[in-house]
Amino acid sequence: MAAFGVAGWHSQRVADRRPQERMPLLHRASLVVFADYFQFYIANGGANWSAPEDWSDDDLRNGGKVAESVVAIAPASNMDVPVEVEVFAEEQTIYLGSFDHAFSCSLRLETGHLQLHECTGPERLFLSVSAGDYQVVVLFSGLERIGEHGLAGKDSYKIALWPGSPQDFKVLKQWTGDWRN
Repeated sequence: MAAFGVAGWHSQRVADRRPQERMPLLHRASLVVFADYFQFYIANGGANWSAPEDWSDDDLRNGGKVAESVVAIAPASNMDVPVEVEVFAEEQTIYLGSFDHAFSCSLRLETGHLQLHECTGPERLFLSVSAGDYQVVVLFSGLERIGEHGLAGKDSYKIALWPGSPQDFKVLKQWTGDWRN
């Protein structure tokens, strides 16, 4: 297993320290995403998906929500945020030590495409991948540096995906600070 930055969940390995080995990385993208309405999405690219509209307080505390063909990510900022996406060929060990918050879930990419989309803006990323089910881990950093009302901050987000069997949404590490002023 390779290192990425998170640990624990179902068959996933968890640890506090990162080994030197890395598994095959298929795609890496670093971009800035406008997180209008405190959300952006990764989805089954080319499919007809709809963003969830029924957000609960628990969903917001969890940092995200899963709907058919889409994972909605609820960042702490309502502004431009840095996002890194990595797609791996195999399951990864995730190390949570340097992250403030993390969740895991699954996403079915039936079309063989991964899309990252802003809430009110355009598609920002479209990657070709093998069609099938993917494990998704979303990592939140810099949550302690969020300004009032989420309009300023140094938060950032990392998304890791790899082929795997469907799993339920699970918070891997809960942020206990006040990130939603």
